[in-house]
Amino acid sequence: EFEVPSDGYYCIAFKYIQDSKSKMRVFRKITIDGVVPCKELESYPFDSSTDWKIETLESSGEPLELYLTGGRHTLGIAVNVSVYESVLMTLKTMIAHINDFALQIRYLTGGGKIDRNVEWEIGDYFPGIDETLAAMREALKGEYSTASRINGNEDSQELTSFRTAIMLLERLMKDPDEIPKKLDLLVGSVGSIVSELSVALNGFQNMPLTLDRVYIYAGESAPSFKRASVFASLWEGIKR
Repeated sequence: EFEVPSDGYYCIAFKYIQDSKSKMRVFRKITIDGVVPCKELESYPFDSSTDWKIETLESSGEPLELYLTGGRHTLGIAVNVSVYESVLMTLKTMIAHINDFALQIRYLTGGGKIDRNVEWEIGDYFPGIDETLAAMREALKGEYSTASRINGNEDSQELTSFRTAIMLLERLMKDPDEIPKKLDLLVGSVGSIVSELSVALNGFQNMPLTLDRVYIYAGESAPSFKRASVFASLWEGIKR
């Protein structure tokens, strides 16, 4: 909770650090008295930082001024992964499809150790496999582009794993008949398409952020916050 002395427009800033996930942007839903005051705060981005930094909420590069009535108010901050909704849905769907595909192949091959001397004509058992794999690749590439745009770079672990999964899929696409002999590349516990997509999926849902202080001020810019026109409240060790 916080209190402002009079009706007027106020800016909000956070002193935060996000060094748990390098190059990963995290998002927060910010509310005043239980309500999101403007669309910019529905999913507000915080870039990764190796040191404490102060972020004034802004819109189009300008400080975001929120109208508050004099008196007490409640500030709410919650994780919001909805910006990745389509990405998460695609990743979950692809992981499920690939696991099901691998299960069918194991059933086809007897479930034991694959005889590498057997030549498989995978298209006889899975008609249209080439088109199916190509469609999967395009869907993943599309969501990769979306995730890269949202994150603002392609350097996070999540996007590296995402990119690796696409590369592995393209490797299998070169000779689908070899897939029964390369199931570990499809669904192995490490270094497979499913494991890399799972890293991306879990990473996009995990958005750490540590807050130290919240500043609410009016009538002045406060880049170093040596003075806060209303108050500076200390939030020790808040991790959401």
